[in-house]
Amino acid sequence: DNNFAENTLYFEDDIARGVHAAISDDTKFLEKQGIMDYSLMVALAYRPSGGFQPVARTRTYSKFIGGLPANEADGVLSQATKESVAYIGMVDMLVTYGWKKIAAHVIKSNTIGWQDEIDTVAPERYATRFRGYFAKKFLGQSEKLVVTEVSPDLFESPMPALGRSGGTAAFFKVTYKDGSDRPAEQQSPLYWIGKDLARARDEVDFYEKSKGLQGKPGYEMLSWMTPYAGVCRAQCEAEEGQPPKLLEVMLLRNARDGFKTCRMLDIKIGQVTAVAGWQNKSSFSAWLQVNTIDVNTNSDREGFRLEGFDSPPATILSMEDLLEEDAPATAKAAIGIKQIKRLNLQRLTATQFVSHFLDLHDASSSSFAKKHSAWKPPSAEGAALDPNLLSVVETQEIVLLTCIEQLSALVKACRGSPAPQQWIGSSVMLAFDSATRPAREILQCSSMSDAARVHIFDWGRSELNTVAAHERLEDCVKDERRKYWGYYCGGVARLLFNCLRLYLLRFWHEKRTVYCSVWDRDILTADDFIGGCALQPEEQGGQKTLSDLTGAPVVSGMLRGTKAQLGVGTKPRPLPEGARLRDCWVVRVHDATGLPSRDLTSENDTFVEVQGLDVEPAKLKDMTSYAKQCFARDGAHTTTVAVNERSPVFEEEFEIATLTDSARSSVVRAFAVATDMEGRPDGELVAEMLDYLATQFSSAPEERVLASLQPASLESAFRDWLLNRPAAVPRPLPSFLDTAHAARDGGTEPQ
Repeated sequence: DNNFAENTLYFEDDIARGVHAAISDDTKFLEKQGIMDYSLMVALAYRPSGGFQPVARTRTYSKFIGGLPANEADGVLSQATKESVAYIGMVDMLVTYGWKKIAAHVIKSNTIGWQDEIDTVAPERYATRFRGYFAKKFLGQSEKLVVTEVSPDLFESPMPALGRSGGTAAFFKVTYKDGSDRPAEQQSPLYWIGKDLARARDEVDFYEKSKGLQGKPGYEMLSWMTPYAGVCRAQCEAEEGQPPKLLEVMLLRNARDGFKTCRMLDIKIGQVTAVAGWQNKSSFSAWLQVNTIDVNTNSDREGFRLEGFDSPPATILSMEDLLEEDAPATAKAAIGIKQIKRLNLQRLTATQFVSHFLDLHDASSSSFAKKHSAWKPPSAEGAALDPNLLSVVETQEIVLLTCIEQLSALVKACRGSPAPQQWIGSSVMLAFDSATRPAREILQCSSMSDAARVHIFDWGRSELNTVAAHERLEDCVKDERRKYWGYYCGGVARLLFNCLRLYLLRFWHEKRTVYCSVWDRDILTADDFIGGCALQPEEQGGQKTLSDLTGAPVVSGMLRGTKAQLGVGTKPRPLPEGARLRDCWVVRVHDATGLPSRDLTSENDTFVEVQGLDVEPAKLKDMTSYAKQCFARDGAHTTTVAVNERSPVFEEEFEIATLTDSARSSVVRAFAVATDMEGRPDGELVAEMLDYLATQFSSAPEERVLASLQPASLESAFRDWLLNRPAAVPRPLPSFLDTAHAARDGGTEPQ
């Protein structure tokens, strides 16, 4: 009942196993008799200071009836436990699932059942839920949670408020005091950030359990968790204008520490991000989230969605300008402009949001910048001219490669988990410093992992499953674990797929042509193609006439006599010896004139996409092929949106380049890690990688390219193939990915 919600009993391990076996036997018997709505009575006799022994019974109906020595913990944060003797017995065992209970089930499930779990359910479900609840409440001493306490004397007080997470948990600024004793790797005073425990209690259990499993075979995926120090009880400025309060805060690694401007993606993993009855999620809340958010965002298409974007580029900000101006008034009134902007992010595909994540182009002279005089580009002064710093395109390549290397290792680690996890609603973080260019000496380091950070986090509705805990679960619950772990692993693998494909599109192939396509951004329908032009980098550009998909000139005006033109220029950018990239070109988009209107009631909301392709310009005159259109857009660089502009001015620069032959081995090795093919010759790996990622514009057959563009075909095949590679460590349990990916055997592919 609810009066036991905050309590946990710890027994000796063998006694705990016996208690669970007895509960299992009794509930299975009651289930066969059609009985439900029973209870477990737990009576606790607390030991006095002098101690006492359980009274021996002359007649025992159960080997546990005489009392069991136990320790009671009041709440997940309670360090102290009370010694007691527990008397446990089943009561209220006379209610059968007759017509009255069936009628009550129908009524409650359609009223209060939308909000909370109800008691009038079928005997098999009641028994399963009953056993699952006490599997978490009666634990062995070896499973006791001990919360790591961190002294508040190490930090400045009070801790200022920073804001709130996507949910309701408040964050606080944690600053080490000068001269405080701390580990060498934590010399930064802002190494930690505080999260209010009042709204994040479920996460403590996860973090503390993970500390005991990190480093053990099969649990390598936990090394990607956001580092956790423990819990600190400190004075915090919880409410503005109010005196500080004594709060318990979790100390988590500050992802922004050491960054001038931290650009961060919060990617929520899983095609289903809410499950009824899981971690106190109500049926109605789960149904609402799945049917309004999951199915209408990228979660349904690719198995994850962008939930947050810190320090976005001007391109994203200009899209938000358009939303504020053109979003329907009814939508603004119904859900608010903030939620509309959030939905815009959630609907982006991985290729789109990772491209924006890498966006470092100069937009300081654009129409957007002129409208927002207070906006300043997050770039270091003089960085573009400093030969000791990486250029923009070099920084983009290093950041994306680091993310790929980390995601590849994470995929391999998840594949080797000894038990399926249920990490509902947890996220992957990608972060780097968008305002600072790395020093060129980073290229000489054996590891370039400092260029970006990849973590997994947000464990409020997640469970850390172990082999022992998994064995105690019902078969139907085990199936649920396998299903949702398949969703999680599939989502991470698909994210890796898109990052790999973007990397190859951007850096692997020669750049024989620069293709620029001009579009009208729409918020309710697909973007409208206005026209495109192709030029060789050596041409140095000028005013280029736009062509439609058939190659005919795009015209406008009353007599259709004005040709639409795009001002674009190119120039080479030399890279120093030892660089990972070669043949670097700067493409500057100047302006557009003579554009035909694609909007009925206003001017175009124009933007330009810039793509470097390994194909001759002549082959791009006819763009009626769907495959060509997609290749021209996949991973393209994007200007800001010129909102409601007849003759938009951009003056935005992009850099494109190609990997040197010696630098290709890095991404090949990352691919080998993800696919567990380390040690195979690079030639074989490259052939297999290019085959699965289908990024060769000029050589891939049209049908193969088209297949790669369908969300349920090549990406799913790659994901299934990736996840079912041999595991790096022995798995004592059967493969738990087969159920989620039954399409390999002719089943239905989960979308």
